[in-house]
Amino acid sequence: MEENLNNSDKQVDKMESESATNSTADTQVDKPNYVPQGRVNEMTAKFKSEIEDLKKQIEKRNKADKDLELAKLAEQGEQDKVIAQLQQELDKATPYVDKFKQLVNTQKAELLKDLPAELQEKYTNHDLDVVKDIHSAYTANSSKSNMVNSNSAVRKVNNLKANDVVGDKSLSWGEKLSYFKNRQK
Repeated sequence: MEENLNNSDKQVDKMESESATNSTADTQVDKPNYVPQGRVNEMTAKFKSEIEDLKKQIEKRNKADKDLELAKLAEQGEQDKVIAQLQQELDKATPYVDKFKQLVNTQKAELLKDLPAELQEKYTNHDLDVVKDIHSAYTANSSKSNMVNSNSAVRKVNNLKANDVVGDKSLSWGEKLSYFKNRQK
């Protein structure tokens, strides 16, 4: 009988050890190979920079080849062909230059119209970037957040109920909005 108990204990121990090895094997198999996001971002940035460098090299090589071809034509006495090719390139680019200038002038005019007359006159001939900076500085310093006329009387609407504010036709939209904004705080 003791032998049976010992045998059953051995079998139980054997089964437990097998299940333990199976469970460790399962956890090892289930564990996927993940790559940290930081590493992925690093490699992506590296490859993007390499691609950009290769594109720049190709552009430089193409430009050098073109310049070499034009130099050979000039040496062979075929300046007319060189002039014709350069004129074609210029003709292709001219409409884009005109459109660009028109867009810049339109943007500049839109920005300048928000400025006072003295600043408009002063910055009319400046670059678009300068006008953008002046416009953003001027609009940041101006107090457009207070749109109520400074000469009009300001009414306090804090003591009213929401239904009274919405239904009161004598209150302006700004006063109604300020009531609800102050109420939320």
